[in-house]
Amino acid sequence: RKRNKKDFSYAIVQSIRNMDPPGRFLKKDIKTNLWHDIGDKHALTKSRQALREGAPKVMEAIKLAREQNQKKNEQEVDSRTLSK
Repeated sequence: RKRNKKDFSYAIVQSIRNMDPPGRFLKKDIKTNLWHDIGDKHALTKSRQALREGAPKVMEAIKLAREQNQKKNEQEVDSRTLSK
């Protein structure tokens, strides 16, 4: 069961990273006021934390992001088909 949670967290991070445009996991540097990517290791930690704290909300956000990405991909395919 613990392995499944790790696999699921990894899938979440990869799904976000593979979006078009790619999703990122950011942290604000309080000294420079700039945002920086936290990397996959910390992103996995944060995704696991989010699953523990609010799995239903996280799942809904993932579902919405996937639907939006799928619609965008379908529109791109439609526009390519029409232009031929």
